[in-house]
Amino acid sequence: MLNNKYPLENKVNIGNLELSYRNWAPEGRQILMLHGLASNARIWDLLAPILAKNFSVIAVDQRGHGKSDRPDTGYDFDTVTNDVVGFINALKLKNPIVVGHSWGGSVALCLATQRPDLISGLCFVDGGLIEISRTPGNSLEKALVSMAPPLWEGVSASDVRERLKRRDWGEQDDTSTSANLEEIVMANLETHPDGSINARLSRKNHLEVVKAFWNHKPSKLFEHIRCPTLILSARMGSENTDRQVLKNELLNEAAQKIAINKSMWLENSIHDVPIQRPELLASILTNNIESGFFGE
Repeated sequence: MLNNKYPLENKVNIGNLELSYRNWAPEGRQILMLHGLASNARIWDLLAPILAKNFSVIAVDQRGHGKSDRPDTGYDFDTVTNDVVGFINALKLKNPIVVGHSWGGSVALCLATQRPDLISGLCFVDGGLIEISRTPGNSLEKALVSMAPPLWEGVSASDVRERLKRRDWGEQDDTSTSANLEEIVMANLETHPDGSINARLSRKNHLEVVKAFWNHKPSKLFEHIRCPTLILSARMGSENTDRQVLKNELLNEAAQKIAINKSMWLENSIHDVPIQRPELLASILTNNIESGFFGE
């Protein structure tokens, strides 16, 4: 049973990098959670405690994010994947199920194809299927503009908090509505004594990840995944944009090429579904673990 000391927050040295992580339970089947681009381990703050009633849940701040080290290089997929390998080895994790949100799903995909011996399953949470070079009319130059982070000069922490109060979070569950989502989102930023802010992930490093995304081809990796893979894709209504059409195409390709897979649309769900509908995600993950989808 959980008590007030969780989550535990700690850091581990993986040789050339110190990574920060949060751990919600010491016992049970291990679940390793990877956040998305410009996010951090706190995106799992609502989902993890529910899962931790039955499983050991660990969430890491990836390179350049959260409270982890922020080197100026190493934001390609091979290096970031090797970071996760180092993290798994340093903490002596035993075949965890890896849950990745957005870019974190893409990192999890690379991990599954490069080091299948280290993990027992994958779960993509509105991620893992991102192939920006296939978006009609897209180019690297356009992607570097459309996927660039906000410019925070002249914006104060109070400005951001006001915006967050007005944000439409969609159809939230009880855990979400009772939580302070503002604090979770603000963890992506550093606030200074004068009220100014900056993103924890630098703009330069953010754009390096975008460049890596341009060369990332998940459609060519699906067939190399050997572990059971649960694909949870968020969808709002009957959206028919180019982005949604491509998402459908990649989901169908994944379903055809991944040896053992199960996919599900999370209806009425936004991209940040881990803090919008954590109860739904927890229920789906728990049911699939307990039913044996991910093996023993």
